[in-house]
Amino acid sequence: MIRPVLVTKQRLVFSFGRRYAKCLISFSLFATALSSNAQQRIYGNMQIPSGSQITLYGAQSFAGGSGVSAAIVLVARTSPFGVLNFAQNVQVSNAGANGFVDGYVRKFGASLFVFPVGNNGFYGPFAAAADNTTGAYFHSNPSAASLNTTAKDVFVAAVSETEYWDINGTNPTKLTLTWENSSAIPSFADEMDQLTIVGWRNGKWELIPSVVDVTSILGRTSSLQTGSITTSNTLLPDRYEFYTFGTVSGSLPVTLSHFTARAESAAVVLDWRTTFETNSDHFVIERSGDGKGWQRIGEVVSGRESTERKDYSFVDPKPVSGTSLYRLKMVDADQSFTYSAVRSVFFDQFLENDLLYPNPTSSFLTIRSKHISLDRLSITVTDLSGRDRSHSVSQTDDQLDIQKLENGSYIFKFVDEEGHIIKTKIVVRK
Repeated sequence: MIRPVLVTKQRLVFSFGRRYAKCLISFSLFATALSSNAQQRIYGNMQIPSGSQITLYGAQSFAGGSGVSAAIVLVARTSPFGVLNFAQNVQVSNAGANGFVDGYVRKFGASLFVFPVGNNGFYGPFAAAADNTTGAYFHSNPSAASLNTTAKDVFVAAVSETEYWDINGTNPTKLTLTWENSSAIPSFADEMDQLTIVGWRNGKWELIPSVVDVTSILGRTSSLQTGSITTSNTLLPDRYEFYTFGTVSGSLPVTLSHFTARAESAAVVLDWRTTFETNSDHFVIERSGDGKGWQRIGEVVSGRESTERKDYSFVDPKPVSGTSLYRLKMVDADQSFTYSAVRSVFFDQFLENDLLYPNPTSSFLTIRSKHISLDRLSITVTDLSGRDRSHSVSQTDDQLDIQKLENGSYIFKFVDEEGHIIKTKIVVRK
């Protein structure tokens, strides 16, 4: 049931961080609310004037109403700017090009929150977890706001000339920025491995170690057209005045030209190559099951100083079941570091002799894992002397017919479409 329109007067004192003084305001707040157990919907355009703020409670939808083509909240950007607050654990849905906050948003609570911000008809959300984080999106060239994109430190090769974010806060958090086609990432980055977050500080853009999210916070696989990238470590948003995208310069201690991860037998093999190293110290190999929590699983000493190609390898002998993510932490002699792009490997929990059953067998074999399809695998069968016996095995639906094999032990080798290899030993006993 829709409640009557509420009219309240409030006198509030609030602070907007390092660039804006505290403001004493008095304003009338008009709100139409649904019942407390229903989702609240933003209908059509609404405005929050300079120096004012509104706090939303309960689930919020930017879907708009009947006959309304857009649900844009216009929040004054002039100092002192307005703010739309989202209470702790508020769920937001249907934000996008037709529904967002054009101005500053603040979130309360310590849970991860995707800020539904945009500007000039463009949607540019970012994410943070820390309490009392505030931010806005600007779809314009940073240089137009005296944030010169050619003023950058030695580790930054290029800076986006399309957009930037003003993000404020005094509590540590990781920051995630998103991009769409309108961000024009290919205009300054040829590969996602080059992409990083940069922050404006002391009159220049500085590199912030970052990792492209395999799956963006908007739910799509990251590519040069759409995706998201997250800082490698927590930081105080107030450390930098503004944020945007940039690319990593070749002036980094290590130039990484190649990095792969593949399943091989019961292990995962990582290979990488550098074409330039200066003052580098070592590589830390990290693994994650969800892209959020990372575990150090090994370390490899670097070549220190090199202008030639150098190849490295590391074996993870006990990979976890399911999809694992791997990345390299490239550490300099002074302990500064940056991260590689992330590589993923799917590793089924049923390996070696557990892959097929029954074992021993007399007639048919069935694959044990629901994640592996026989018709997508290349299968080779050899005896213990290395002779190819594949011609004696045929496939029937999801089973292997081995009735033509004599008694003995055989090695079944499976190769998937990406070249991953799994081997298992089968005993034929009739």
